[in-house]
Amino acid sequence: MRPDEQVVLYNLFKQLHYTGKPLVLPNAWDPMSAKLLQQCGFPALGTTSAGIAASLGRPDGERVGVEEMIAAVGRIAAAVDIPVTADLEAGYSCTPETIGELARKAAAAGVAGLNIEDGAGGAALGLLDAGEQARRIHAIQAAAADVGLPLFINARIDTYWHRIGEEKERLSATLDRAEIYRHAGADGIFVPGVSDLETITILAGQLALPLNVLASPELPDLAALAAAGVARVSTGSGLYRAAMTGLRDMGMTLFRQGDYASILQRAMRYDEMQLLLEGRRGQGEQKS
Repeated sequence: MRPDEQVVLYNLFKQLHYTGKPLVLPNAWDPMSAKLLQQCGFPALGTTSAGIAASLGRPDGERVGVEEMIAAVGRIAAAVDIPVTADLEAGYSCTPETIGELARKAAAAGVAGLNIEDGAGGAALGLLDAGEQARRIHAIQAAAADVGLPLFINARIDTYWHRIGEEKERLSATLDRAEIYRHAGADGIFVPGVSDLETITILAGQLALPLNVLASPELPDLAALAAAGVARVSTGSGLYRAAMTGLRDMGMTLFRQGDYASILQRAMRYDEMQLLLEGRRGQGEQKS
């Protein structure tokens, strides 16, 4: 991808956060899932670190190394012609002095943005120091500017995800961190784990940046989120987990009933899969 094309995708991605309705952002885990989601009509995609890790046979939580994760993200970005934002977890232990290299690698992989979280290993370990996280965000922005490939920095705040501190204190703690991250150069704020509409409405109303929430069965519907001022709804690992649940259910049907006909009648044709991966449309011969 040419640098000017990448800048166009970044600008488009940023604009999608200011349309007045939530950007529903599905998270892909490989080129095929990315192509199928683009085919559905989504204007942008995210990646899921959990889905990528699971597809490689590993659990989530930075168990996939930086180079391997960047390579996976790059394959996803190259598979589509819409903006892709990368889930880079907590930054792979990068310091403010070293995280610029991670940002440059992400930009070179062709992504329009990235998520960076401030959780320090779960509730037991709490959150990173807000000032330290702010310095990392600033370093990411500076590195992207240096190479002329801007990145939409979605600063994830894990107060609700890890249930840090007393519930009554989480809202103010989240708002305080968001303001620090905004001054450091963040473009958006991601607060996974929050599903209460009143809290979401307060966050969206008081944040000076677009609010991103994580889809869950408990999350209010899109109409309510739009009215609350939410800018983006991500699926995280949800689609990957749903796809794997479907595979397990089909496997049990096949194992218990031997009913392959009902499963394969719903399957994508072989030639359709091939043409999609080749970036072409058309009809071909059925193959096994």
